[in-house]
Amino acid sequence: MPDPEWEISEDTVPSTSELQETHSVHSDTQNQSVQSHPDKPTATPHYQEMLTRQSNLAMTKEEQHAAIRQAFTNTDTMPQETELKEAIGKIPSLVMPRNEARLHVAADLIDAYSTNGCPTDCGPDWTQAHVEAALHKGPHSSANAPDALQALHTETEEKQANGYAKVIRYGDIKNNMPKKLKISPVAMIPHKSRSFRTILDLSFRLHHFGKLMESVNSATVKQAPAESMVQLGYCVQRLVALLADNYDPSQPFLFSKLDIKDGFWRMAVSEEDAWNFCYVLPQEQPVTRTDDILIVVPSCLQMGWCESPPFFCAASETARDVIDALLHEVTLPAHPFEDKMVTEANESAMSRLHAAAAFVNLVEVFVDDFIGATNNSDRTHLQHFSRAMLHGVHSIFPPPAVTGHHGQDPISQKKMDQGEGIWSTTKEILG
Repeated sequence: MPDPEWEISEDTVPSTSELQETHSVHSDTQNQSVQSHPDKPTATPHYQEMLTRQSNLAMTKEEQHAAIRQAFTNTDTMPQETELKEAIGKIPSLVMPRNEARLHVAADLIDAYSTNGCPTDCGPDWTQAHVEAALHKGPHSSANAPDALQALHTETEEKQANGYAKVIRYGDIKNNMPKKLKISPVAMIPHKSRSFRTILDLSFRLHHFGKLMESVNSATVKQAPAESMVQLGYCVQRLVALLADNYDPSQPFLFSKLDIKDGFWRMAVSEEDAWNFCYVLPQEQPVTRTDDILIVVPSCLQMGWCESPPFFCAASETARDVIDALLHEVTLPAHPFEDKMVTEANESAMSRLHAAAAFVNLVEVFVDDFIGATNNSDRTHLQHFSRAMLHGVHSIFPPPAVTGHHGQDPISQKKMDQGEGIWSTTKEILG
């Protein structure tokens, strides 16, 4: 869909209501609908109606793909994707639909990613000479700085311990080299919330024998569902439209945000496809023999791969739909993290506010950030909204108790401890 034209003219500038109506193609039940606020909600369970999918038992492959597309967008904005490739191998996954998410039309798609890994085609296999030239190129210079090197080694140890990656010595595989082995430079980028963010430069093109070789990204055959990204570009516009269309200084909006820890790393690729995303682990002392170069083999989607965002958004947009459906339920079970979202501290800060007789809710997701917005400050409502967000996220990104994973919960506890999940006004969020 082309970007709208914004001309400074009364005839052409759309109202915020028009903007909201045009670009919000999420569930009809969620589009800023005004709701009554009785003492006790009277809604009956209907998430089955909102998320129900056709049984795949009698569906052809074409019908299944059509259902997948329908889950994320409408027909007038739907780009066409290539056919999904059958992935190879069985892999452990930290993303799987469960509970209410099993009713979503995209559940079979997420199940396929969970069982077989995200389908991956990164182009022709590299020759051994090409691989060794990339090994000698090594990491990006940013990864060789002492503090960055230490951060990368610490992160690599954590990834190994949590089953996200393995480290191998090139000499141990060179005589039986995996067919899909490709090496890209790893970079360490300074980051606002941590020392560094690790980025794999999968767009790097190596000069080899006077030729500019294909990068992993440029050789990748697109297979991820591109329609999962359609909503992403309008997330901020819908939030702005929500505030503008419901402006009332006496009834300010409250916001809460939940972040997925290690988002891309939670979606796996098959053991065979993992060799497409390798990188050299730099050492403190220079390595003099090619055989002694250490290679990191990630088993998950990588920050830097062109297909990672749409694969991940297929999961996160599904979780968003589940949150919205749960929000309309009468009651929800308690969640162990809810007290970090509705606390005594923020209750006292909102004491001047009151429970709204009529209010609006909005649920958004921007890649791995789940955002809730409401202009009803009643504690019971905020608690219910919090439970919907927490249970909805866990319906696609299960906690370690379910997956058997030794790592941390997918909902970032570090950021919740820093207050990110607490319901706050825009003024409090912006400081």
